[in-house]
Formats: sequence, structure tokens, C-alpha cells
Amino acid sequence: MNARPYHRTMVAITTFMVIGTTYLVVLNAQTPGLCPTYPLLGLPACIVVDVFFVVMLAALLVGSRWSDHGLYGAATLAAATSIYFSARELLGLDSCPRLFDIPVPLCFTVFPTMGLLMWLRYRGRAR
Repeated sequence: MNARPYHRTMVAITTFMVIGTTYLVVLNAQTPGLCPTYPLLGLPACIVVDVFFVVMLAALLVGSRWSDHGLYGAATLAAATSIYFSARELLGLDSCPRLFDIPVPLCFTVFPTMGLLMWLRYRGRAR
């Protein structure tokens, strides 16, 4: 029996998110203002979210006893960021990027993806 049944799926999803968000960071560097500004830090939100995704990927790849804390912590912060910027998008206060032929702003996609990853981690934990 596999001790981590969803691990490969989670690594694949998180790797895809890191690559996609890093591409978004590059696009934002070429066209400043593509990503809204993260409050308090003054950085584009795509950079901050990319850091969250890198921490999640590292937590999945390292596999220490602190990995769950890193994964759940970074996923929670990314989900909260998604909720914040999705609400601002709906209120017309900010504009989230729309790329990759996805018909909704990218900030709307982060929350369900974080929920999926946390659910997969919960379901795949050793019993």
C-alpha cells in the first residue's frame, strides 16, 4: 500500500502552479500593473503567491515532519489571498490577470485549487 497515495498528483499540480505563476511574474515585469499590488508589502500579488506555491512545493518534496505545517500554512495564505483579491475583483477595486484562455480571472482559480490540495493531503495522510 502506498503511504502517500496522492503525493505525485499534488506535486504535479503544485509544479504546474509554480511554473504558471512564475510566467505571470515575468509578464508582470514586462507589463507592470498586470498583477494587483499585495497590501502592506507593496509587491505585485503574483510574486507573493508564487512564493506561497514554492513553499508548498518544497514542503511536498522535502517530506520532513514540518512539511504538513508548510503545506497547510502556505495553502491557507494563498487561499486567503485569493479570497481577498477575488472580492476586490468582484467589487471592481482591482483587476486580476486573465491568461491561458481561462475564462475567469486567475485569482478565482486559486481558492478551489488550494482546497483540492489540502483535501488531497488530508485524504492521503497515513492512518
